[in-house]
Amino acid sequence: MAATQALAIVLGDIDLVRPLGLAGIACAAIARPGDAVRFSRFSRATFEWVDPLEQAEELVEKFLDFARGQPEPPVLFYQGDDSLLFVSRYRDSEALIGCRDNHSIIMCGT
Repeated sequence: MAATQALAIVLGDIDLVRPLGLAGIACAAIARPGDAVRFSRFSRATFEWVDPLEQAEELVEKFLDFARGQPEPPVLFYQGDDSLLFVSRYRDSEALIGCRDNHSIIMCGT
């Protein structure tokens, strides 16, 4: 039986999604309507855009809801100053800690 590979949740643009996809990592992206990430062959799922600074609590809830439905904890890849600030503010929260259960998200910055 093959091991299940964790999905990458991308809080960034196509410049982050594309290399992950080329490496064989499926992605779920947070993207504005019309953003190229929504149409990428590497995006297996997309979330409606939620500003990581203005609506941080809502974004954490979206991440948790998504993570609960995954067989492996997703890995959060973030890009840019706003995303970095969001992650630094919530790095100790239940949603963004690196525990190996279906309620957590593992973080990787670029």
